[in-house]
Amino acid sequence: MLGVLWRRMGRPNAAVAAHEEVAREQRAYAHTIYELSALGRTLGWLGLALIDVHRPDDAVSALTEAECVYKRAQMTSWLARTRFHRAEAHRVAGRIDQSDEDLAQALDGFRATGDRIGEIETLRAFADNAESRGDHSACRRHLRDSLATCERWDTDATREIAAEVRLCLSKIEGLAKG
Repeated sequence: MLGVLWRRMGRPNAAVAAHEEVAREQRAYAHTIYELSALGRTLGWLGLALIDVHRPDDAVSALTEAECVYKRAQMTSWLARTRFHRAEAHRVAGRIDQSDEDLAQALDGFRATGDRIGEIETLRAFADNAESRGDHSACRRHLRDSLATCERWDTDATREIAAEVRLCLSKIEGLAKG
């Protein structure tokens, strides 16, 4: 937990060190579902901290280990979240195709567990990847899918996200016209 605090305080190197230390200890005894869950979360936080310190390859390794832990523990929702974060690490490293592969798996997991916010975030990440390739048509398609999910699951949070998505769509459509 200290690593999460360091990350929030803008000290990502301290967060990496804290998470690495805790993960080393947890690996030695992680056998029960509770212990595996704790190890998976620690590895996930380590992955995010490694992204923050511009070490995406190390982040992919940590998140892949977390993926294995969550598969072993049969924790579908955390598995989807881990794949989503690993997609981010691949994206930071410039591996857009691998990012898309992880996003596809994350999207399946979020849909299977009914995590609409995860689904919306993943569709937006697909849009970011498409935009980075210069594929404005795919970007618009993913944003529209994200918006449709927001509108189907009408909550305060999704209304706020929908407003952001509409703004992104208007900018992209303005670029397409210009």
